[in-house]
Amino acid sequence: MSYIPNILRAVDYMERNLCNPVSVSDIASEAAYSTFHFVRLFKALTGDTPGSYLRRRRLTEASRELAGSRTRIIEIAFKYQFQSQEAF
Repeated sequence: MSYIPNILRAVDYMERNLCNPVSVSDIASEAAYSTFHFVRLFKALTGDTPGSYLRRRRLTEASRELAGSRTRIIEIAFKYQFQSQEAF
């Protein structure tokens, strides 16, 4: 049984929802796994937890937006689901 298609579906879901609030259980449901099983599989296949992956992708996209626009930092932080400028 190949887990890769389900994990790729989860990654695609995360990419589509970088600016939306999502939980690890939402992502696991998209991959058709329990949260516990999904976290273990994702870590085994990618070397990273789903939460860390999502946070890093949000930071990457936010940094691109910061570099390429004149939008205020706090607005970009909120857009990418960070609760404050300090958390960002």
